[in-house]
Amino acid sequence: MAGSYPSIRAPGAATGSFAGIRHFFRWWGRELVGLVPARLRPYPRAASGFVWMEADERQAVFRRYQKSGAQEIGRIDLASQADPAARKLEFDTLIRRHRRHPIGIAIPADRVLRKRIVLPAMARANLRQVLGFELGRHTPFNADQAHFDHRELGVDPGHAERFGVELTVAARRPIDESLALLRAWGREAATVSPIDEIIGIPRYANLLPPHARPATSWLTWLGYAVMALVTLALIAGAFAVPLWQKREVAIALIAQVGPAKQKAAAIEDLRQELERVTADYRYPLERKYARPAAVALIEETTRLLPDDTWLNQLEIKGHELIVHGETGSSTGLIRLFEKSRLTEDAAFRSPLVKGRNNLERFQLAARLKVFTLEEVVAAQKAEAEAREKAKAEAAARRAQAKPRQPAGTKPAERTR
Repeated sequence: MAGSYPSIRAPGAATGSFAGIRHFFRWWGRELVGLVPARLRPYPRAASGFVWMEADERQAVFRRYQKSGAQEIGRIDLASQADPAARKLEFDTLIRRHRRHPIGIAIPADRVLRKRIVLPAMARANLRQVLGFELGRHTPFNADQAHFDHRELGVDPGHAERFGVELTVAARRPIDESLALLRAWGREAATVSPIDEIIGIPRYANLLPPHARPATSWLTWLGYAVMALVTLALIAGAFAVPLWQKREVAIALIAQVGPAKQKAAAIEDLRQELERVTADYRYPLERKYARPAAVALIEETTRLLPDDTWLNQLEIKGHELIVHGETGSSTGLIRLFEKSRLTEDAAFRSPLVKGRNNLERFQLAARLKVFTLEEVVAAQKAEAEAREKAKAEAAARRAQAKPRQPAGTKPAERTR
C-alpha cells in the first residue's frame, strides 16, 4: 500500500493500447492486497507465523513474536568447538515443537540502512533491476555487496512523472552466513527482515532475493481459490436473494391483481355504458338548447326594440336572426342586439333608406349564440332562484302592508 504519496498511475509508465488497463488492475491489486489480513497473505506472512533466528559469531537465538512481545524458545552456542552434527541435533530438538513454522532471519536494526529515493516513472516497469544499478549511488554498497528490498510510495506530489521508493539495505556477508548456517541444519530461510519491522509494520521488508524466496504452496493457492469462490457465492447471493424475494412478491401480487383486474374491467365496462347512455340522453337536450327557441327570440326582440320601431318581417335562418322594418333611430339598433343575451355580432345587411314620416327602412342580421347544456341548466337554476326570491319579497311586502288591529278590541260584527 502507498505511504504518504497518493497511489495513482504515473503517465508514460507503459505503452500500448491496453497499457492503461494493465496499470489500473495492477494498482487495484496493490490496493486490495492491503485489505487482506496479514496471516492470509503468501508474502509477507504474519510475524507470529515464523520462528525467528538472530545469529552472530557467538550464538543463534530463536524467538517467536506475538502481540504480547518476543518469546525466546532456545539458543545454540556457536562459539564452542562442538561437532556440526551435534549442533544440528540440538537445532532439530529445539525446532521440533515448531517444525511446521517457517524460519525467518531477524537482523538487528543497527545493521539496516533505509533511504527514500525518487525515480522516473519509466523505471517502474523494471524496478528491481534499476534499484540494483542505483544502489551504489545512494548507499555504501553495490548490488554484489548487499541484499535489499523496496516499498513503492506512489507518485511524487511535486512531480507527476516521478514516484517514491523506500529502500531497505543490509550487508550481504552476515546474511549469507546465517543462510548457510540454516542450510547446513537442513532448513531454508523464508524471509530476512529487520527486527524493528517484524512487529510494527504488517508489510515488513524481506531482504531475500526474489529467486531465493520460497514459492507459495498449493494449499495456500487452494485457500485463495476457496475464498474467491466463497466471495463469488456471496456476491451471487447478494444479487440473487433480492431477485428471488421480488419474484415471490410478484407472484403474491399477481394472485391479488387477477381478481382486481377483472373487477376493474367490469367497472370500466359500466363506465363506458354509463357514458354512452348519458350521451344518448344529453343529445336531444343539447340539440334543443344549443340554439334559442323561436318564441324566446320573438320575446327578446320585442323587449329590445324601442317604441319608434316597427317590424315587417322576422326570419330565423340557420344560425342567424334577420329582421326587416322601419325605425326612427337606426343608430341604436346594433347596440341593442349586441347587449342581448341571445344574439351577437349584429350588423345591417343593406343600406338604410329614408321612407315616409322620416322613418328609415332597415335589414339587420345577428348571429345566434350557442349554449351548452350546462349553461342552460345554470341559467334555469338562476331564474328559478330569482323567482323564488321575488315571491319571498312580495310576500314580505304584503305582510308589512296588512293593517294591525289594536290590542283588546274585537272585530266588528257583520251587519245583517
